[in-house]
Amino acid sequence: MTDYIYRGARPPQPEQPTLVMLHGAGMDHTVWTMLARYHARRGYNVIAPDLPGHGRSTADSVNSIEAMSSWLEALLKSESVSNPYFLGHSMGSLVAMETAARLGDNCAGLAMFGTTAPMVVGAPLLEAAKRNEQAAIDMVCLFGHDTVAQLGGNLVGGVNVLNTAVRLMQQAGPDVLFNALSACNNWVDALDRAELVRCPTSLVLGRFDKMTPQRSTGELKKRLKNCKVTVIDSGHMLMSEAPEATHQALKLALRHSTNNN
Repeated sequence: MTDYIYRGARPPQPEQPTLVMLHGAGMDHTVWTMLARYHARRGYNVIAPDLPGHGRSTADSVNSIEAMSSWLEALLKSESVSNPYFLGHSMGSLVAMETAARLGDNCAGLAMFGTTAPMVVGAPLLEAAKRNEQAAIDMVCLFGHDTVAQLGGNLVGGVNVLNTAVRLMQQAGPDVLFNALSACNNWVDALDRAELVRCPTSLVLGRFDKMTPQRSTGELKKRLKNCKVTVIDSGHMLMSEAPEATHQALKLALRHSTNNN
């Protein structure tokens, strides 16, 4: 396959476990840069692809979680990856969960960031995205960031996480955001598929997340086996809003997987 994969600036080593990092709707691999670079230097192979239609991907965008999972399975096969550990944010968490369900015992673990199931998308957002309007991006970014992030509360001087997200999503091609949001909204089998996941799982949730709020995850927690939940002070865009807390939550998730496999 010729689709783009970010590897944390390290070539894969056959003897190392593999982390597969999946971004959310309208985003790309860059949301994982810090976590990818850290773990690529600490004994992991990293695969952070641009999902179909996103970023540098050469594949056309698709409008179902099942189609994205099939695309991902083909990618992992082409990379000769076995027993991967999946990380997914928002839409990417659903793709990760579906692929983990398909792999059964051949999956090392699953960590879902900023997630819920089912992942319902409001009609006004879908309609704006269908028309490829800037309003759709604005809605995602405003609802997706906590108040502090919207006011510029970033430890990195001169970097505004909300405006960075807006610019990233503006780079997506026509219909990419609509197809991605539709895939989330239309995946009615999410909870049934969660029951088929056999590996240890972790949910990393934002305390102030308005897009996938904690209160909506109760049934998902019940359906996933051996599920650990970590809540951090963040909105929906955990990796950019609370990078250190997200980093520590991922380390806990990996430890949970190691201790329970």
